[in-house]
Amino acid sequence: MSSLKLPSPGNIDLWQIHIPDLMPDLQALEPLLSPDEKARAYRFKFPVHRDRFIITHAILRKLLGHYTRISPEKLNFCLGPKEKPFLQSNKENLQFNLSHSGDFILIAVTKDADIGVDIEQIRTDIDVGIAERFFHANEKNYIAGLTDTEKAAVFFRFWAGKEAILKMTGKGLSGSLADFFIDPLQDLQSVMLADGDVCRLAFVAASLDYMAAVACSVDFQHIRRGQWTMDGPVYLPHHSAVPTPHRPAACPRDPDKRSSFLDPADKPRDDEV
Repeated sequence: MSSLKLPSPGNIDLWQIHIPDLMPDLQALEPLLSPDEKARAYRFKFPVHRDRFIITHAILRKLLGHYTRISPEKLNFCLGPKEKPFLQSNKENLQFNLSHSGDFILIAVTKDADIGVDIEQIRTDIDVGIAERFFHANEKNYIAGLTDTEKAAVFFRFWAGKEAILKMTGKGLSGSLADFFIDPLQDLQSVMLADGDVCRLAFVAASLDYMAAVACSVDFQHIRRGQWTMDGPVYLPHHSAVPTPHRPAACPRDPDKRSSFLDPADKPRDDEV
């Protein structure tokens, strides 16, 4: 098995997988799963969900196998205090997180830091009233000022960022979405959490009609992008390593417009964004 070099501390590898490209490999991928993973896969009612689960967890095993030089089927996982999965016998403190939505999977890998990633397919049928019930007041106010056509994309930008952060902490959706707020106008930002800790959040490119974000407990320096193909992992050329994320029209880059979102007391210093 070829090997991948683990990112140095302060760096992240972010892998994108297009599920339909790997459907021809489905039968070869399933044996890589543990008995528990196979049981979980076959509890899905619909074959499309079962197949996505199999591909997602088999590719995670193959990818981590490239980093650890351990056969994918021999990797063992354990759950942390908040039920976030970790590798057992993890001498190099490799940390990972995965997310899937629609036809895409994202897997983030780093070292010596907590990591979280989320990808969301933008759906126009979403009930943005969820924001009123669960989001921070700043975020609710921002969404309330948008047109109906703008609300869905901005909602999923907030959602992807928030879930990436909660997955980084290990809380997942058991954590409160209202305990912290995200600036919709910044692709890279610092976010103050309820316990006083600060994490870094980056919105990243995924595919048309998708939102994606990665959160890390340290100030990372670089995101190295890669794709999993039928031939295995392939890093993208350096010049395209951090492509521009999908930015809703309602989230302009003009910093002067930030006052419409942030209360004066909430505005971060220049060195915090």
